[in-house]
Amino acid sequence: MIWGGISAHFRTELIVVPGNLTGIRYRDEILDPVAVPLVCRHDLVFQQDNAKPHTARVAATFLQQHNNTTLIHYPGLLSHLTCRPLNTLGHSESVSE
Repeated sequence: MIWGGISAHFRTELIVVPGNLTGIRYRDEILDPVAVPLVCRHDLVFQQDNAKPHTARVAATFLQQHNNTTLIHYPGLLSHLTCRPLNTLGHSESVSE
């Protein structure tokens, strides 16, 4: 599997994840070292689809507990992560089980 992140002004290096990507590997190899630091450093909104590693409890818990980030879950669509609170925009917080 190859993972990469892009925005209008930033991009990550491509990360090659050999084998199966689990929620634990997603947290340890992508979220913790790359995605969350980039999101928080540049005040970005992080989007991901509902692939099983993205919705694994270990990944969702990590995103909620790390660096005051907020995980917004839209069932059947995308999940969003931001370092700023979104409750003022009328969104509700939830964790994928």
